Amino acid sequence: MQNRAPFVAFLRALLALAALVATPTAQLSGLLSGPINLDKLDPLLHQRASRLTGRSRVIVRTTDTAPLAALAATIRLVGGALGRELPIVNGHAALVPNGALATLASSGLVRHIALDRVVAGAMKRTGATVGATTVRQSLGYDGSGVGVAIVHRSQVVSEFV
Repeated sequence: MQNRAPFVAFLRALLALAALVATPTAQLSGLLSGPINLDKLDPLLHQRASRLTGRSRVIVRTTDTAPLAALAATIRLVGGALGRELPIVNGHAALVPNGALATLASSGLVRHIALDRVVAGAMKRTGATVGATTVRQSLGYDGSGVGVAIVHRSQVVSEFV
């Protein structure tokens, strides 16, 4: 059986092109227009944007009015590989070539590009410090019914109950 990788790559490129063609022209006008604006880049990405090699895992957020499908097409257009769609923050995780970061930031559809950092929870000492462990054990509270909100620059991005 022959290697199917070239055929699969061709099909993926064809599907990406079909998605781009299906995007209305008004949405495409903002894909890669505008001056290069490094203010849209996370400070850690400034140095990476000047590199011609390598790729960076990023979170690309779009403007409030732009659909995520148009953002996905823009990411693909600069050679990026899409990761998860992140509707809570109106964005997409992606793997983008470092040389394309500034081009992506110049798009009118892009609001901000942040480095997708590794996050790990560590509350080993916090519970004991604030007395949470004692309250949980004594009163039986488990955290159910507690609301959580994501706040970014004094704006509530999303709420969970």
